[in-house]
Formats: sequence, C-alpha cells, structure tokens
Amino acid sequence: MGEPDAYWRAAALLEQLVLLRPLPARNAYFAYGVAVAYIRASGEEVDDSIEPWRDLITDIRALRLTVYDIADRLRSWRSTG
Repeated sequence: MGEPDAYWRAAALLEQLVLLRPLPARNAYFAYGVAVAYIRASGEEVDDSIEPWRDLITDIRALRLTVYDIADRLRSWRSTG
C-alpha cells in the first residue's frame, strides 16, 4: 500500500470524530465539515452534498466500514471544484 493520501487521512479523521463524539452535540456535522475542509486544504476536491455523507456517517456508526472503505468512498466523490 502506498503513502496515505488526503482521502485516507480524512477518512481516519472522520471515523474518529464520528465514533468518539468529542462534542456535546452535532458530532456528525462537525466530522463532515472537518473532513471536507481537510480534503480541500490538502489541495483535493470532494462533493460536499450532505446526502451521501449522511449515509457514510450512518455506516461508520454501525461499524460497517474500515478506514480503507471510507477512503475509497471519499475518493469516489472527487469533484472538479
């Protein structure tokens, strides 16, 4: 496996924020915003439509995905800006 890319790092961050719930409320929105911002700050693009992210966060909460699965899904949402 190669070097972790922005999507892989964002996936790890997203997963931890969703599962650890560091805030008293709105953790899913916080995790979504941080992951989108991280990807963009890394020079990449991602679709930020809330619907697919909501489904992803539901799958993360249900422990259905590994960080690699999450990263693959994020990569599939690359946009051209």
